[in-house]
Amino acid sequence: MNAALEVANLSVSFLTDKGWVQATQDVSFSVDAGKILGIVGESGSGKTVSCLAAMGLLERESSRLAAGGSIRLGGHELLGLSSREFQKVRGDQIAMIFQEPMTSLNPAFTIGNQVAEGLRRHRGLTRKKAQQRTIELLEMVGISDPKATVYYYPHALSGGMRQRAMIAMALACEPQVLVADEPTTALDVTVQAQILDLIRSMRDELGIAVVLITHDLGVIAEMCDEVAVMYAGQVVEQASVDELFEHPSHPYTEGLLASMPRLGSNRQALGVVPGRVPAPWAFPEGCRFAPRCPYRGEICSNPPELQPIADGHTSACNRVAELHLEGIR
Repeated sequence: MNAALEVANLSVSFLTDKGWVQATQDVSFSVDAGKILGIVGESGSGKTVSCLAAMGLLERESSRLAAGGSIRLGGHELLGLSSREFQKVRGDQIAMIFQEPMTSLNPAFTIGNQVAEGLRRHRGLTRKKAQQRTIELLEMVGISDPKATVYYYPHALSGGMRQRAMIAMALACEPQVLVADEPTTALDVTVQAQILDLIRSMRDELGIAVVLITHDLGVIAEMCDEVAVMYAGQVVEQASVDELFEHPSHPYTEGLLASMPRLGSNRQALGVVPGRVPAPWAFPEGCRFAPRCPYRGEICSNPPELQPIADGHTSACNRVAELHLEGIR
């Protein structure tokens, strides 16, 4: 099966007051149609940057992608497209749900206008037909009174309703790939569950591929088929959900799993990964996780490579063959 979205060896640098600084290095992942790939890691790991690069949403004046990388959507290379060419793809073949809808929706335009914009731009619908389709989309995502909602401005909706409107906007042109960047962060628990159920049902109904960015392993366990774990701008482990939770092969993954609360656990306190993700201009030599790793040794001064350890399971740990890490069964 050909991947709906395939990112290979993606390295992103930004222009800062310290000069050009590399934020991600050789990031690779792929997701098939009808599947959900979770990208997990602490803030600053490079999750969102990698996906924004794949969407062509990084400022070209202050960012650059290293040669040798590839972003293929439905088998077509996106890297090297002009801004105008990317605009034809974005919203049509690949779309994104942003983390905070109130800052992503335009407060000066109605919900109806914002959802219909993509339909008119990419599908050439008339204003009347675009509004009709917008009402259908708002109903599909669970908004109770879509005919009235098309005339509302974003501030008139609750957080959950705004996020549903964002999902309707993203799905308007039935894209091949949907990128969801922590879509439930600002919502209460009940609405979080509703939004996740909605994304999963849209995946099932439309057969789209979903890339779900999150720091919540509980969401990963509930939603995803495959997982890519990122740390300090690199993918450090990738596997199926069951394999990753039962047999983690990177100490960082083990630390993340240990920090999850579990029903029936006798532990008095959750596990903690000491320290914090380093800034891109302060990435350590060798293994970037080594300063925080309880298993570090002399070999960790060498940069690790992402290597296969089982079918569909890769890890970037120099000591992977000798460590026996604890998962969640």
